[in-house]
Amino acid sequence: MTGVGHDPYSGLGLFIDGESFRLPELSARLPLLVHPRSPVAESVSGQWSRRHLVGLFGSERELDRYLQRRSCTWGIYLAPRVSFEILVLLLEWTETLFVVDDLALDHATAVRFIDCIQDVLDGRKADIRRTGPDTIALAAVGDLWRRTAAALPPPLAARTKRSLWSYLEATRQEVPFRSDGSFPDLDAYLLGRTDSVAVRFFMNLVEGGMGLLMDEDAYAEAEQARLHGLEHIALVNDLMSFRSEHYVGDYMNVVGMLRATEGLTLQECVDRICPMINERETAFIEACMALRLTTVHRAMDDYLCAWAWAIAGNQHWHHIANRYHGDHFQWNGLKSGTVTLTPGLTVGPVP
Repeated sequence: MTGVGHDPYSGLGLFIDGESFRLPELSARLPLLVHPRSPVAESVSGQWSRRHLVGLFGSERELDRYLQRRSCTWGIYLAPRVSFEILVLLLEWTETLFVVDDLALDHATAVRFIDCIQDVLDGRKADIRRTGPDTIALAAVGDLWRRTAAALPPPLAARTKRSLWSYLEATRQEVPFRSDGSFPDLDAYLLGRTDSVAVRFFMNLVEGGMGLLMDEDAYAEAEQARLHGLEHIALVNDLMSFRSEHYVGDYMNVVGMLRATEGLTLQECVDRICPMINERETAFIEACMALRLTTVHRAMDDYLCAWAWAIAGNQHWHHIANRYHGDHFQWNGLKSGTVTLTPGLTVGPVP
């Protein structure tokens, strides 16, 4: 990726405390479902997190506070029709990668954690010099990957491993931009985000959990629809998460990019991004319609349904997520209106 602009993030700032903007209602033409066994899966996932992730926090109390945000529930909206075994894995992977993402705001830590996970994927023994959080991350990811590989047919396990590796490398490529306070150009950023949101990896799990196992020809045939879906998911994430990222000094998102490179106001950024999201939804629907008319692959319809559910679920979850809107945020049922941004809370939207 080619950097554009070199102003340090510390001089940027996405907004001022108490600033408001008008959020238009995003298009929502895809079906929204939730997994029927989500409460049980969330409980099982929480028990796993208490066993494997507590060492990444200062205390069990800090871990409990983190788990109360229910960040793992992203998975119950992403994958509403997978087997229970895969749903639990999805929730545990979600929690783990979110924790690693939060701890990796320090750039050196980010690279170490990426190396740890790649060590697991390559089957390398842990470096005896690794201590503390590194060894905890290795153990947690090692347990997850062992169970994931066992749960999937070998061809799908291999593709899942490649997609997780691609996520890690895309995350690694963002580190230099965060280090020097620069941004890639928008097209390069969106291309990188199709991997750095990790959804290719998660959707491989969904594929296995629905018993689909697309062969390589079918998988390649769906790539254009998949890209539209990935960009939709990435843009929704950037739009809904920039408040929380602002307060930890992380501006590597499309809002920060537009503020820095084009000098847009916060409202102008929102007004630019929302139509981009809607355009990706339309493009995804049109690509699916075209595929259904031409494909000879039996699993294609179910596969495209899985992606439609994931896109809709991701969008809904981002409206309600305490992870991005604050520990005490309670969604009021509205998806458009005036939104006010404060250090501890997203207020609104209100009519």
